[in-house]
Amino acid sequence: MPLFSTTTPGASSASGTPASSSRRDPAPSPQTSQFNRLLDLVTEHESRTRDQDVKIAELSRKLAAMEEERSGSRETAASPLRSNHGDADALAQEVSQLRTAVQTMSKTVSLLNSEAEAARARQREFADEVQRRVQEGQREIDACVAEVNRLRDSSAATYKHLKHQCKSYVLENIGARRAELEALVAGEVARVEGKIQASADLMSRRHEEGVAALEERLRSAAAERAQARHGGGREGPGVRHGVRRR
Repeated sequence: MPLFSTTTPGASSASGTPASSSRRDPAPSPQTSQFNRLLDLVTEHESRTRDQDVKIAELSRKLAAMEEERSGSRETAASPLRSNHGDADALAQEVSQLRTAVQTMSKTVSLLNSEAEAARARQREFADEVQRRVQEGQREIDACVAEVNRLRDSSAATYKHLKHQCKSYVLENIGARRAELEALVAGEVARVEGKIQASADLMSRRHEEGVAALEERLRSAAAERAQARHGGGREGPGVRHGVRRR
């Protein structure tokens, strides 16, 4: 919608084109790309959550395999199995903690989605308010133009002077209001993006630390299990010989 019209309402221009044909749609809001980036960040959070779910499932399968292996070799290595049982319990606790962290991050992503939706709603409200004020300004301009047209017959100089003053006054008011509303929208978007980035950094660090600790525990458990197997194989004949002597 144009900010002002230089033609008389209901009249045609010199070329015969109606006054309404010179109206153009307003340019798209500059905040659209910022909200698209906000949605991209939320999508990235959801992708990381799915990746962590896959890792938890893999760790659960490894834990189940360790449980089966422990059950199958229970009769040949009772003492090492008790140690492995403790490692398996520790691994189960690590998996539970990681699952809790994933659930916490999922809740955080959900909250961020809600906040992003609220920010979009606020943006729509701001855009509606801007549009309403622009329309009010347009009506004021049309009223001024009508008044100027009424006075045009009396003096061409007076007509030009009044038209210029009317346009300048209305455009100054509209520009000031638009700048204020756009600044408010930009501030809201920056605040939401800052929260999302901080949450993403925190969750990424927690995830990396949890995965590193869990992998280290898995390596330690595997090494201890291998050592326990070798030790159990050497002690087996001696134990059976001692039993036969009794």
